[in-house]
Amino acid sequence: MPILGSCCICVDLKVGTKIIGILNLVSTSHLLE
Repeated sequence: MPILGSCCICVDLKVGTKIIGILNLVSTSHLLE
C-alpha cells in the first residue's frame, strides 16, 4: 500500500508541474499580447 501511495504522490507532482507550466505559458502569452 505505501508503494502505491508514493506512486500516486509522484503522479500528482508530475501532473501538478505540467499544469503549472501550462498556466505559466498561457499567462505569459497573454502578457506578450
